[in-house]
Amino acid sequence: MKSLIATILLFCISLANASDAGISIYLLTGSIYVVEDSHYAKTNYVLYIGAASVTLVGAGWSPETAELLAQKIRTVTDKPVKEVVLPDHDP
Repeated sequence: MKSLIATILLFCISLANASDAGISIYLLTGSIYVVEDSHYAKTNYVLYIGAASVTLVGAGWSPETAELLAQKIRTVTDKPVKEVVLPDHDP
């Protein structure tokens, strides 16, 4: 019985997290933004808008979430993303 309750609880949590999935951008200071990605696990990125281009630290969980990230960046600037720094050890 306990395992059934635990399974139902985990299923409900996964459904709740799936409905909250998305990417949000928040101004931190000056031209530095924090990006929150909650598609798979909550992850933060840093976005720096320079004079001519954008530098991004972090890039998304998949090509699809990276595209969503690029679309969200376009809501705060029309400058191109020229540098992407990947601090993660995953290839």
